[in-house]
Amino acid sequence: QLELTHKLRFNIGVLLTLTPDHLDRYPTIHDYFAVKYKIFANQQPDDYYILAESTSNAMHNQKAAQPACSDQKGYQIITEPRLEERPHIPGARRIVVKGGRLYDGSLVYTLPANVLTHPENIAASYAACLAAYPITGEQFMEALRTFRGLEHRTEIVQPISGSMIPGEPPAGGLIARSLRFINDSKATNAS
Repeated sequence: QLELTHKLRFNIGVLLTLTPDHLDRYPTIHDYFAVKYKIFANQQPDDYYILAESTSNAMHNQKAAQPACSDQKGYQIITEPRLEERPHIPGARRIVVKGGRLYDGSLVYTLPANVLTHPENIAASYAACLAAYPITGEQFMEALRTFRGLEHRTEIVQPISGSMIPGEPPAGGLIARSLRFINDSKATNAS
């Protein structure tokens, strides 16, 4: 509950999601965003911020103040194509995830299949690990390959290869596709 904090300092602050699903607690969406951005309020120049594209775009679209972390070292997480259309946070290092790959400047890593369901979380974890530890991208990717996730949190329940599902014209009938059933029953909201 960030609205109750005044002195809390995060060495690495991560903000991935700003959605209007908690507006019953705040008078306006601007108030909600301002409370979310308190995660960065007490950061110092040696601290890091990590912002997802959706959060930086939401702040930009709402014409709200830039985060208090503007003097800190930061990462901006991008998970969609057409990078030239994305507002850039001045001074932030961009981490891009698209097409099953993570791009960090000239470095490109192929993501293992077991983590593809939440690319924004993977990119933020990568940025947080780089900020907190002297590790390489290769070491992070090796850790991802062995990551199994938590029960009921994007847990792959049953992969099915060659499932038959209704096809679209002109093929019609049934076509073979690969399906993955994912249990995310502990998610906090439907989006």
